[in-house]
Amino acid sequence: MKLGLLAHFFSDPVAGAEGVPAAGAAPALPQRTLRAKGILALLAMVIYVAVFALYVAHGRQVLDHIVTQQEQILDRQRALIKVNAAVAHSVVELQFQLNRRPGVPAYGDIGLDFAAIEEGLPDLRQRFPEIVPNVARFVGDVSALNAAWSAGTLTALRNSAQELGSQLEQLEDGLGDRYHLLARQYHDAIQHTFIVWVVSSLVGILLFGTLVSMFFTRLSTDIKLLESRAVAIVGGYRGPPLEIARRDEVGGLMQAVNGMQAELRRWERQQEVSRQQRFHQEKMAAVGSLAAAVAHEVNNPIAAIVGIAQHLILTAGTSPWAGSAASRDEAELILTHAERIASIMRQVASLTARHSPQPELLDLNSLVEATCNFISYDKRFDGIELATELATDLPAVNAVADHLTQVLMNLLINAADSMEGVKGRTRRIDVSTAAAEGGMLLSVTDNGCGIGPAVLARVFDEFFTTKPVERGGGIGLYLCKSLIEQNDGRIALESTPDIGTTARCFVPSSYRHRAAA
Repeated sequence: MKLGLLAHFFSDPVAGAEGVPAAGAAPALPQRTLRAKGILALLAMVIYVAVFALYVAHGRQVLDHIVTQQEQILDRQRALIKVNAAVAHSVVELQFQLNRRPGVPAYGDIGLDFAAIEEGLPDLRQRFPEIVPNVARFVGDVSALNAAWSAGTLTALRNSAQELGSQLEQLEDGLGDRYHLLARQYHDAIQHTFIVWVVSSLVGILLFGTLVSMFFTRLSTDIKLLESRAVAIVGGYRGPPLEIARRDEVGGLMQAVNGMQAELRRWERQQEVSRQQRFHQEKMAAVGSLAAAVAHEVNNPIAAIVGIAQHLILTAGTSPWAGSAASRDEAELILTHAERIASIMRQVASLTARHSPQPELLDLNSLVEATCNFISYDKRFDGIELATELATDLPAVNAVADHLTQVLMNLLINAADSMEGVKGRTRRIDVSTAAAEGGMLLSVTDNGCGIGPAVLARVFDEFFTTKPVERGGGIGLYLCKSLIEQNDGRIALESTPDIGTTARCFVPSSYRHRAAA
């Protein structure tokens, strides 16, 4: 039981499968400091020693009781031996008197024996009540001898003395057996106490040695884990945080390292989102500059071509020449394509124009049309039917134009990439808008290869990608999610393998900016 409790304390178990809370929101762990653990270990050791000391004290009491009983037995034996010796000597003297000439009393030393017996009998009667009848008989025979000295009284006294001596010898033998039994008990008690002492010492050494070894081994392991994790975080570790299975200072340090990791990841995400936004803005600015330069060089020839085409149309309408009708048709075709070129230049200029980084009222349909028209010139969209289904009478949305443009372009590029290798059906991407409660819904649907459930669960994870390294770094959908959620919107993907994928973005009507996670 002690081992279980101490092992439970030193191992710091956590109830259930304790997760690691996010940095900044983690409740303070109940502290069980290393100092408290040391005090508890010392207290446990003191209790263990105290219990062992109580057991040793109890063993000493048992030994003292055995020694006391042995002393009492020896005291009784001494009394028995003294009286029994006097009784035995009196028997010899009485036999000697019987061998003398009868009728002549000669007490000799027998009187001293009777005095010694008389002195020891009261104590023996109290200690050994069973000798009272023989003592009474002996005393009566002594009185009879004193009254009338004769062979008969001597013989009766000798016989009673012999019986008393025989009984005293039996008592003495019984006390001896009891003494030897107590001696064996004393020896067994000492041996048992010694064995318990040795076993308890070994168990105590093993118990506390094991616990101390477990404690310091685990402490060393956790410190090494912290060291390696800190080095890994500095090197860009992006895995799960440390599991906090301690409630002491080391557990607090683990929580701090997890918090540092979460804070660094949040900062890296913000930096990555900002970098991607700057890259998109710079890319669009470069395209806009190129488009402006091209437009400047193209607009004048286009204007001349449009003017000439319009003049040809007017001239053909008033000319009586037979080929004027064909000339008019050709001039109208020239005018149509020239206006298409001018329209494309305006679309490119409009899409790549620098927008405010602050939210502004936008026409979502116009932004979707411009983005789709612009991206359709990408070679990845060759052979792909790009269709739009835009709801009419949509209200303006208060959002950052660059954010929505970047999100839609990423979704369209992902849709085009998913249709590589698709055969047996027309490759198609449908972009639609619709009114929704509190905002608008933007959907991008493709009939590409689709996404399996295992991959679908991780598509919004940062740096997760199934594309080759040269095709993407796993930041596109994460960036889409970050940009949409900054406007308090939502994005979700639905996909069926070999059927296609639909991405839905909810854009709220009012702008409620939230910092990127």
